[in-house]
Parts: sequence; C-alpha cells; structure tokens
Amino acid sequence: MSGLSQIVGSTSGVAHIAEVTSTGKLQVVDSAVASALGGSLTVADSAVASALGGTLTVADSAVASALGGTLTVSDTGVISALGGTLSVSAPAISATSAVQKNAVSVTDASTESTTALDLDTVRRVAVFGNVNDASGSIKVEVSMDNVTYFESEEAMIYVNSSGDFFKTVEMDARYVIFKYTNNSGSTKVLTLNTSYKA
Repeated sequence: MSGLSQIVGSTSGVAHIAEVTSTGKLQVVDSAVASALGGSLTVADSAVASALGGTLTVADSAVASALGGTLTVSDTGVISALGGTLSVSAPAISATSAVQKNAVSVTDASTESTTALDLDTVRRVAVFGNVNDASGSIKVEVSMDNVTYFESEEAMIYVNSSGDFFKTVEMDARYVIFKYTNNSGSTKVLTLNTSYKA
C-alpha cells in the first residue's frame, strides 16, 4: 500500500505515518515519508531551532546509523545561528635558516660571536656547524632586551671528534647569541648555522 493510500485510509482522519514503539521511541512506518526524509531531518520552527541551540542529538542508534552521522539543516535561521561553516585554520609554518658564521678564522685566545638573533615568539632554534677544535664548545647567551645577556649553561653546545656540532636549543628569551672562544693554542675555523620554524 502506498503512503498516500495509508494516509487516505487511516481511521478518524489521522494519518498513520508514525507510531510509538513499546520502548517509547517514535518510528516512521510510512515508507514514502521515510524515503522523503532520506536521512535528513529539517528543523523549520525557529523556536525549536533556538531551543536546540543549533544542535540536535540523535539518541536512537538505528536513526543515527541511518543518518550516517550527518544532520542536514535547511532552515536559514538555524544556518545563520550556526554561522553556516565550521572551519579550522592554522597559519603556514615557515622555516628561517641563516649562515651566521661561514669559515671564519678565530685566532688563539679570542672569541667569535654571532650577531643577536631575534626569535620573537619562536622558542626552539637548531644550531649546527663545524669548528676544527674537538675540545671546543659553543656558548649560548640569552637576553630579553638585546642589551644585557646571560650565559645559559644548560644550553652549552659541544663539538664532536670531527669538529661537527648540532643542538636544538629551547628557551623563553627573545634574543640569543652564540659564542665560540678559542683556547686551543692555534687558529681555528668556525662555521655556524641556525634554523628555526615560525
């Protein structure tokens, strides 16, 4: 029997479209109505939409399954209240790399320092390079005003047996400089690079 004949043939002039099951759930029994819903429920009453706060929770697992996890809202008032769109955006991540020192000769008993690196809101910076001083190290000094600098012992960068070094330094200070002091007894050559993402 078609949905139309069910409505026309219903008793007492009441359309037999849905019924309450023994568990107190509302079930659509008219196949034409069920088909017309097509997995979407439209809330057209603005007061109902307002009371729902833009959200309709489907507790019946069979209905939730039939909806496929999606509820279509076609009422313009509800769409307007929802803002129409839910989006997540993130700023693009860009890497900043620089050669702070490129094969610079550092004479014995002298110090070579980089210029101040303004990290702004960056909190991690990679430092890497080479100095032909296997017993040497690179000191890290930090500042909040680019005037007064303080040495960070925990961020000391050590050189391996081949002269290479690498360390990711984490800090909350805005400005940082890297400093190599040559105490080897002879001239050494320093190359130092920095890289960070913002």
